[in-house]
Amino acid sequence: MTITGEDIVNFIDKLIDKCIMLICILLALMCLYAMYDSYMIYYHANDSSIQKYKPTTTEEMQELVETMPDSTAWITIDDTNIDYPVMQGITNNDYLNTDPYGNYSLSGSIFLDSRNASDFSDPYSLIYGHHMDHGSMFGALDDYLSRDFFMAHRTGTLLVKNHKYQIDLFAVVETDAGVDTVFNPVSGEDIQTYIYEHAKYYEPHAEGKLIGLSTCATAGSTTRLVVFGILK
Repeated sequence: MTITGEDIVNFIDKLIDKCIMLICILLALMCLYAMYDSYMIYYHANDSSIQKYKPTTTEEMQELVETMPDSTAWITIDDTNIDYPVMQGITNNDYLNTDPYGNYSLSGSIFLDSRNASDFSDPYSLIYGHHMDHGSMFGALDDYLSRDFFMAHRTGTLLVKNHKYQIDLFAVVETDAGVDTVFNPVSGEDIQTYIYEHAKYYEPHAEGKLIGLSTCATAGSTTRLVVFGILK
């Protein structure tokens, strides 16, 4: 059998067609995976099933700790989407991509700095959360860039095992993640002075233990948005 030049060309054409088809299939699969991945991130960030565990008393908070041993508190900021258990790991990476049930999740959990006392007895306690779309997790803190919103949403509660704190939010700060005064909550540096000098919005407040709610300002940036409050 003689193989002609035309046969070779036809073979190459068919091979190219199959390669193109294979590439198209791979691209389609990649798109489907990306869509699935985005859905799962959104699902975990908006999973309302956690609400069935929300405690209303210190006794119920103790029961939550039995269900989720790393939970230290439940934080609620009134009239926002912030209504979550507060986890605490051995390091600050433990709950960065882990949900309160201990499962892998890109949306992670709301978590207390690993250096802080779990009962919020420190003068300054720092809580982190991912900046998720649609106001999920700590994406809701974006609204505090509006002064009108800030002034209308300054209250909340923090329930720990032995106490129910009222939260009085008093300042909004945009700062760099490398600022030790803000992001080392046990450094002993004068965080109150830093807040006063760098706040976008600041309201006079009573004395008390300080709490910071921190999230990324934008994706891939070292800028952080931190809303500060007093525990009363």
